[in-house]
Amino acid sequence: MFRGDNAICRLLCPYKAKLSTKLKDIMKFPDSLPILPVRNNLLLAGGQIAQKLIEPRYINMVQDSLASKDRMVGVCITDSDKKYGAKDIFHKIGCAGKITKFEEMVDGSFFVVLTGYCRFKLLREVTTMRQYRRFGVSFEDYEGDLVVNLNPDIDKPSLIELIKKYAQKNSIAMDWDLLPDTPAFNIVTFFSMHLPFDDKQKQQLLEANTVEDRAKKLSLLIKDIMDTPDKAGV
Repeated sequence: MFRGDNAICRLLCPYKAKLSTKLKDIMKFPDSLPILPVRNNLLLAGGQIAQKLIEPRYINMVQDSLASKDRMVGVCITDSDKKYGAKDIFHKIGCAGKITKFEEMVDGSFFVVLTGYCRFKLLREVTTMRQYRRFGVSFEDYEGDLVVNLNPDIDKPSLIELIKKYAQKNSIAMDWDLLPDTPAFNIVTFFSMHLPFDDKQKQQLLEANTVEDRAKKLSLLIKDIMDTPDKAGV
């Protein structure tokens, strides 16, 4: 899963240093976003996910996003307990991701990499004729996502040790020499996104108010997985 993967070191995106928490920067974000529903996946500000999109509605979404100025897509975890008719119900908090890499396949499908920028709150659904769903969004409560403290006030050595115990228990190979020099923000973001939590747990990590809160939640979830036999495997 992790051997030879330098994703942790690459996790923090260069754009972060150029942004500020001023509301005027929030106002530059679009007031509506196409929504990409996900399960067993999570995008956080400062993180990246890769998706292969083959359904016509999501091909339309990528084409429209690439043609737009911001290339933004809203990533929302579906609420598996709820449906409205045939439509999925999304959790109200998602993360805006910019298409930073893409490849169009011979069959017309797309492989895209989404880089997380900022969380948002879903508002009302917007009518579209392009099959995918679009919602009005508000970024106002999440301007803190735009500036990163690489070294938040967390117990980084204890978190690394906990992750190491989990990895050893599940025979996950990793270059542990990378972690001590990796900023705490990157560690929290990477493992929140990539450890095998269920969707409700991923949503809890997404909605954590601060990186410090997310680190505490991450530690609790790892301990819960390790203490529950049927959850221990990847």
